[in-house]
Amino acid sequence: MVMMRTMLVLAALVALAAGVFVDPPAARAIDNTYFSWCQQAVGDDDYCCNKAGGVWDGSHCGDTAPSPTATYLPPNSGFFVP
Repeated sequence: MVMMRTMLVLAALVALAAGVFVDPPAARAIDNTYFSWCQQAVGDDDYCCNKAGGVWDGSHCGDTAPSPTATYLPPNSGFFVP
């Protein structure tokens, strides 16, 4: 029993430590410095925007992060949504 609890605590600590290095999708942003350099060096807006982390819509480089959406959960469903 003590061994299982120790393994569970160790797994939780490893998950927390690894979480620091994981890049969540919402935190990504377009690298405007790279995008500007690539436009001057390569000249292909769509390619440069994609490599900079954005999406080219024909006139500008937009962010790929999805906008937050509301989630409906019935009362007392037992689920927590931040």
